Amino acid sequence: MSGAAAPAPFLEALERERRAYADALPGRIRALRELWRAVPAGGEARAGLASVERAAHGLAGSGAVFGFERLSAEARALEIELRSLIDMGAGPPDAEALVESALARIEASLGTGRP
Repeated sequence: MSGAAAPAPFLEALERERRAYADALPGRIRALRELWRAVPAGGEARAGLASVERAAHGLAGSGAVFGFERLSAEARALEIELRSLIDMGAGPPDAEALVESALARIEASLGTGRP
């Protein structure tokens, strides 16, 4: 069946899933920002940053699946930056400007990231 066009019902279902994903993105990004705001200073920061990193990883992967390349790239960049900060033992004060900038880029990607 190589080269055959996908059946219309499949394409329609896929488009419904893309729209649902797109509609849910503002909430997912708000949740990511809330996770960031909840990262405590001090010794507990590592676990909090790891939670934000996992959320960014999920957003990067799902964005790629649904064709939101810019969103995926920005979320992946945040994930990598957070991993570096975690590995260095940096906490929220050290990471604030970096993470806030990355979150702003992720939010801005919604304007151009739709398939």
